[in-house]
Amino acid sequence: MPRWKRVFDIGVIILLLPALVLLFGLVALGLKIMSSGPVFARDRRYGFGARPFTCYHFRREWLLDAIGLVELPELINVLRGEMSLVGPRPCTPEELEAYMPWQWERFDTPPGLTGVWQVCGGGQTTLADMVGMDLHYVRNRSFWMDTKLLLKTTLSIFTLARDRGGIAPLAKPRQDGAEAAFTSRKISEAPSQRHGAHGFQARHWRLHSGRHRHADA
Repeated sequence: MPRWKRVFDIGVIILLLPALVLLFGLVALGLKIMSSGPVFARDRRYGFGARPFTCYHFRREWLLDAIGLVELPELINVLRGEMSLVGPRPCTPEELEAYMPWQWERFDTPPGLTGVWQVCGGGQTTLADMVGMDLHYVRNRSFWMDTKLLLKTTLSIFTLARDRGGIAPLAKPRQDGAEAAFTSRKISEAPSQRHGAHGFQARHWRLHSGRHRHADA
């Protein structure tokens, strides 16, 4: 992880620590009041360099999903250096098994709580669009891009909390033929054999009006 990115993550968390502690407490109390069961849940995910880690989140409830707060405990993973505030979403084991070579470039940066897709695409894009946006971030990440995406995500969460409407930051990409292509090919080589220092350059993506268009190299 670039030094500036680690400093940025820790600095933002320290700056917002009082509000984050209050928010954590309110969400945990609300979950306990609404139903019995654990407040936190955890899953296996793959991050920078395709390394596995335990990803933390709140127990899923509709309202938390609707306003984008289920993933808030991933701040623990950020503090541990397993994630960043901004980046591609953590990869699930099922996704890892289906990745094609060009998609492994997503592992050239730490996964994040939010990213280009959450801000620009959400549930209105296909899985191929999502990966394209992630690769755009990997190739163009900067302090200013992280700042802009984090501010837009914060605004989106406040808007959703006010409206109690859609779930754009957490929505799943629309399924189509691109997803079938994504899941049809299984990975047969170990991550260390497939993952180069600069990622795979087999295909190139361009950002255009908040959407990516894919063209073969």
